[in-house]
Amino acid sequence: MGGKSHTVSNAALNRLKNISASAISLTYVNLLRVGPTTNDGPTGWVEWGVVDSDPPATGIVPRIRVYADAGSAPTASDPYWSSTGTDGSDENKREIHNINGVRWSAVALAETTTVLAVGVFQTASSTYEYDAVAEKAQVVEADRSDLVYWNTLDSAKIIASGETVVFLTSKIKVTEQ
Repeated sequence: MGGKSHTVSNAALNRLKNISASAISLTYVNLLRVGPTTNDGPTGWVEWGVVDSDPPATGIVPRIRVYADAGSAPTASDPYWSSTGTDGSDENKREIHNINGVRWSAVALAETTTVLAVGVFQTASSTYEYDAVAEKAQVVEADRSDLVYWNTLDSAKIIASGETVVFLTSKIKVTEQ
């Protein structure tokens, strides 16, 4: 089940009310091994390169920039978002998707990771700290609004160190009903 932060939800609602909302000009994607627990924040998410140790390992697998549109002049190998279109058979559902694929090459992980979701972020990275109560790494409060949209994968992916992870064109979708 996917979701978005309140900021993004409010922007979509404001457009319906004919109130302008600013575009998110920079977007990045990364994989999540722990999904968000709420739309208000969101909180609890952990990226796939973060190790649950005190302090959390800093070797976070880098987020990949997805350009807002083709006007951002990406090179042929860079990903970017498609134009808005209908998503499958539901004409009320709109989507954008990645173009040219998204690829993390020969990733160096501290441990084998199970990935459950994909996230779209406004920034290139976030800061994590160890939460002794939850016994896991948590993104710091100030960086929680970086994640603007997420969606679960159809099935969990197990990734080992040294593997390359690829999402082909149209495999990362952002949908709105």
